[in-house]
Amino acid sequence: MLLEIKNLHFSHNPNQKLFQNFNLKIDEGKIVAVAGESGCGKSTLLNLIYGLLQWEKGEIILDDETLYGPKKNIVPGESEIKMVAQTYDLMPYATVAENVGKFLSNINLAQKKDKINQLLEVVGMEHFATIL
Repeated sequence: MLLEIKNLHFSHNPNQKLFQNFNLKIDEGKIVAVAGESGCGKSTLLNLIYGLLQWEKGEIILDDETLYGPKKNIVPGESEIKMVAQTYDLMPYATVAENVGKFLSNINLAQKKDKINQLLEVVGMEHFATIL
């Protein structure tokens, strides 16, 4: 089991429960989509898994290791998980490649360029690298 969520309880507001006894199992190699109406908790679920929000009750297990959320981590977030925020922090005056490389190290520019190209290839956007 790659990811397992057991009996998760979470609410932003004590009077309005968002997750009560929420359970989810995802096997390794599976592709999963989280879909639903605006405000139903999709982003909250991802933030809980990543470790940005603290749940009230339940367990989140990744690769047989229990995750504990921000109350147990000095720096919020899980090192084995990468998350792309849904905020649109793109520079409108920069190319696609420049936006992709925005947070990559500038110490070795050739290595940075290679990494940008690799990332663009992964998502099938290499043809858009020079587009504003």
